[in-house]
Amino acid sequence: MGQLTESGKLSVDTDRRHDRRELTADELRKLLQAAFASERVICRMNGQDRGALYAMAAGTGFRASALASLTPENFDLDADLPTVTLAAQFNKSRKAMVQPLPPELVNLLRDFLHDKPANKRLWGGNWARDKRGAEMLRIDLGAASIIRRRWPGWPVIRRFPSFTA
Repeated sequence: MGQLTESGKLSVDTDRRHDRRELTADELRKLLQAAFASERVICRMNGQDRGALYAMAAGTGFRASALASLTPENFDLDADLPTVTLAAQFNKSRKAMVQPLPPELVNLLRDFLHDKPANKRLWGGNWARDKRGAEMLRIDLGAASIIRRRWPGWPVIRRFPSFTA
């Protein structure tokens, strides 16, 4: 068992049960393919929704609560530099943020957003508030044959690669 920090939480430096690392580009590709191909509904999201969510998380680095807050109106995909705007109340710094989007994400988002209703959260439901994002991700990582286990019952949770500077 790991050592406790001053805050009473386990130290990540000494408690190696939950080692984390970023997904490789190939693993991210496999995850997105598995999610987009999935017919399973998880946390009230179909495979297309989860695939777009994972791509958005990887392309922006946004936290779950920030992603869950986004509506089609947050995106400006036709600008010279396409962006997504995150409202202050959903940003950790409590300041509104305009985030440039990578070109490969813009193309995916154009297809994803074209039939989404205005003023409705893209990835709604309670998955972020109830902290079920990791559970949803684990299921899709398993479907993509990416997840491994270090000890029985302890999945290695992976981070997305960062495409942001």
